[in-house]
Amino acid sequence: MRSRYFIRSVLCLFMGLGLITSATAQQAQEDDSRSLLTPLDGTSLEAAFSGKTMDGIYKIPRERTGTNQFTESFNADGTADYFEGPIVDTGEWRVRDRLICFRYDGALSGGVSCFNVYRTGTCLYSYNPANVGKDGYPYDENLWSVKTVTRGGISSCDDLVS
Repeated sequence: MRSRYFIRSVLCLFMGLGLITSATAQQAQEDDSRSLLTPLDGTSLEAAFSGKTMDGIYKIPRERTGTNQFTESFNADGTADYFEGPIVDTGEWRVRDRLICFRYDGALSGGVSCFNVYRTGTCLYSYNPANVGKDGYPYDENLWSVKTVTRGGISSCDDLVS
């Protein structure tokens, strides 16, 4: 009888260690993938966008145009020119701490939309702030909203799927 309890105890110990090892490996993998994302804030957001034209892709195709591709010019004066299929719109862009925010005047008018932005290689990934934890990183790296590259640049964009 004692040997049965001993064997169960040993098995539980090994199973517990396996779970700890698995959790540790999973955390290490998450830390590795997060190290690929460099968060942009204030000055780095301004440098990444101001005076640049970006070619981008929405993760989910836009119902309004049936495309997921767009081009946006970020003028140094804070104005923006946006092109998506047949939609052409103008608006404003601003940096607020760790966010880049947009407001448009025409077909895209409505409220202000803000995103956290991360760089990996030549690609900028934008995430809804609701998907960003207190540590400043996305809860799920694959839930990006938009990925962009500076016009004329070579794209290193991936879907960040592990």
